[in-house]
Amino acid sequence: MGDIRGLGLLLGIEFVKDKATREPFAKAENIAERIWQAAVAEGVLTYPTQGCVDGQRGDHILLAPPFTISQEESALIARALQTALEKVFPS
Repeated sequence: MGDIRGLGLLLGIEFVKDKATREPFAKAENIAERIWQAAVAEGVLTYPTQGCVDGQRGDHILLAPPFTISQEESALIARALQTALEKVFPS
């Protein structure tokens, strides 16, 4: 992750190839879309975006849960994202 930013429950998470230089992934790697697909498989929707760096490169996902979210639902999101990221970025 290159950065996590937001306000309240609205969060944007940026994914970079190199955290030190903040070099983005190549567009062809389709990182934001792959994370979205993996999160959907876990029952959580994200909003994938690309092109945030220069109009072509740069991957982000947006999380925008409802204001009425429960602790259990928050935990579900955290588990789903962890699983999704492990699928997209295996160790």
